Amino acid sequence: MDPAYLMNLVGKQVSVSDSTNPRFLGVNGTIIDETKNTISIASGAGRVMIPKETCRFRITSGSTQAELLGRAIMFRQEDRIKEYRKIGREIEREVGR
Repeated sequence: MDPAYLMNLVGKQVSVSDSTNPRFLGVNGTIIDETKNTISIASGAGRVMIPKETCRFRITSGSTQAELLGRAIMFRQEDRIKEYRKIGREIEREVGR
């Protein structure tokens, strides 16, 4: 599992690389808030709230980029470390499709 799944996302640059809702595709900016089910992004269009469940995110931190499956990070930030096994299973399910 990529360690990016366990990092704090607030303050990182993000873009929505895939979504079941075409309205969210290509949204990019800085993550300003995160809840269990959503990520809030400050973009040129203002604040946009994106559901984690239906999206895939490309996170940039310094020179490092990571692609995160939204369903795998559907935990509060403080709970992700405890739930790393569930995150791993969700990633395996996605790869198996």
